[in-house]
Amino acid sequence: MNDKNKKERPSELFDFNGDLSNAIDYFFHSSPVRHFLKQFEEVMVQNAAFPYMDLQAYELEDEVLVEAHLPDTAMQDIDIDVTGRTLTLEIDRKVQHSSEQTGPYYAQSTTYSHFSRSVYLPSEVESSRMITFLKDGNLIIRMPKK
Repeated sequence: MNDKNKKERPSELFDFNGDLSNAIDYFFHSSPVRHFLKQFEEVMVQNAAFPYMDLQAYELEDEVLVEAHLPDTAMQDIDIDVTGRTLTLEIDRKVQHSSEQTGPYYAQSTTYSHFSRSVYLPSEVESSRMITFLKDGNLIIRMPKK
C-alpha cells in the first residue's frame, strides 16, 4: 500500500460516516418513528409514577391505622384487600392521552399502569368495618381491632 492510498481512505470513511449520520438523523426524525418515540416516552414517564409507595401501619389503642402516599391517584383506581394480617393496596390506572393528527398519521394512546404493595398489620382487624379517606394523594385507612 502506498502513501497516497493511506491519505485517501480516511476521507472516504468520513464521507461514508457523514452519509450514515444523515440517514440515521432522517430515520429518527421521520414522522412515524418520531411519533413512536414520543409515545414510548409518554409510557415510560407514566409508568414511572409509582417507583415506590410509602405504606406504613400503626397500632393504636382500639384500631390499626394505615397511611400511604399515592400521588395522582383517584379512589376508584385503588383496590384494598385484607387477608389475615396482610393489607395489600393495588392501583390500576388508565390514562387516556389526547388525540393528535400530524399529516396522514393519527395518534391516540392509552396508558395502563399497575402497582401493588403489601404491609403486615400489627394486629388482627375487622376489615369489614374499614374506613378510607383519600386527600391530596394521602390515603388513610382505619380498621378496628378484633
